[in-house]
Amino acid sequence: MKKLVFIMITGVLAASAAHADSLNCRLVGHCSTPGNAEGVELVYTRGIILVADGDSGLRVVSYDSAVEIGHCNTPGEAHAVAVYPTRTNLAFVADDTCGLLVISIADPAHPAILGRCHTPGTALAVAIGPYGYAYVADMDGGLRVISAADSTNPVEVGFCGTPDWTCGVAVKAGFAYMADEDSGLRVISIQNPANPVEVGHCRTANLAYGVCTDDYVYVADDLGGLRVISAADSSDPLELGSCSTPGNAYAVSANGHHAFVADYGSGLRVISTSDSSHPVEVGYYDTPGYACGIYAAGTRAYIADYNYGLEIIDYNAAGVEESRKPQASSCKRAATIVRGVLRLGVDSKQYSAYRAVPSDGGRCGQLLDVNGRRVAALHAGVNDVSGLAPGVYFVRQASGGERTASPVRKVVIQH
Repeated sequence: MKKLVFIMITGVLAASAAHADSLNCRLVGHCSTPGNAEGVELVYTRGIILVADGDSGLRVVSYDSAVEIGHCNTPGEAHAVAVYPTRTNLAFVADDTCGLLVISIADPAHPAILGRCHTPGTALAVAIGPYGYAYVADMDGGLRVISAADSTNPVEVGFCGTPDWTCGVAVKAGFAYMADEDSGLRVISIQNPANPVEVGHCRTANLAYGVCTDDYVYVADDLGGLRVISAADSSDPLELGSCSTPGNAYAVSANGHHAFVADYGSGLRVISTSDSSHPVEVGYYDTPGYACGIYAAGTRAYIADYNYGLEIIDYNAAGVEESRKPQASSCKRAATIVRGVLRLGVDSKQYSAYRAVPSDGGRCGQLLDVNGRRVAALHAGVNDVSGLAPGVYFVRQASGGERTASPVRKVVIQH
């Protein structure tokens, strides 16, 4: 495991040379963990944060108080954790040489292992796709596809080898995107989970460790910083731009036009990707540990900070710009002051899940900041906005499945 050892050594050197500093970011919460925090997942509908804490297993932290409320020891070393959006009572943990674990978090105070699926390599990361499939980055074992239809007996149904060590995985729209160290980004079709097949790849400047998808595919590329890649043509993914980071870019989570990078040795780096060909750093927070896992929601980043546990950081962009084309006259009156929860209508004339193709004539929505940048996707019903910084935001409605521009209304988020 010489490559993983290398990043730990270089991360320590970078951290020793760095000094505590920040730009447009502030620490809003912290929770120490007994092990080394490596991965993190927010389950806001349950009010909990899950931390993959190395040899201390899975830790469950209260969203409101940032205090640990439960834990589950795992037989291996918990590197990453993921939750299926519609089955939030289950957590999937990449547990090193012990493979994939399925853990019940129905009772957050007493999480318990339900099932396990052995993998031939070292399970480093996991992403959850449709229909209950888990996709595991299994280092020298490549991509492993595991069905958790029976949570007590998860079984492997397919696999796809990769040229190098697979360290990160993200899933979207029938494709798995693999961070494959020296071999960069690998694009694998998972339209048939039993027969995943590589269809394209994009070499990166250094070692691809982490990956996520939003408008683009974002790769945390070690000394190569952040790479922004278009996968519009899955057979020929193309790098559009890059942004260097002072440490080792190890993990990434994107939200709208911002990529949040866990930079091993220099903490959180916030990078604007509004111009995909020229991404620029717009904020940072030098964490006390070695940032190696991250989950971004709204303007808040949840960081697995290795030996310092969980760090919760808000990004607050500087500057306010008024809209040049006010549209208040085209909007129906609705609640202006929002505290924690933004409620949207559920009938056919209101919003449905953003990005989804509406099946009932529903509409899509976005939440924008004062600079017009998207900070959250909105869906019908209850939207948790408690993780956003207080201030002025705008709800933009799109017409039908086309998401064309339409009425915008202002809301003020308070805590």
